Amino acid sequence: MKKLLLLTFSIILFFSCSSNKSVIYLQGIEKYNETAIPTNYEVKIKPDDHLSIIVNCSKPELAAPFNMQ
Repeated sequence: MKKLLLLTFSIILFFSCSSNKSVIYLQGIEKYNETAIPTNYEVKIKPDDHLSIIVNCSKPELAAPFNMQ
């Protein structure tokens, strides 16, 4: 019984340390770097301007803490 438990624990530990390459976090960011942010405009922020930042995602409840009401 102890050998089976040790084998199961070893397998779980071995596979839990591998990274998932199907998640895109910052992998291959070089090819998106030029097209992600348009560079054909000039930002003009002046004193007393009111700025707003809105966070969007596929699950709105995850973005809710970052958006002010």
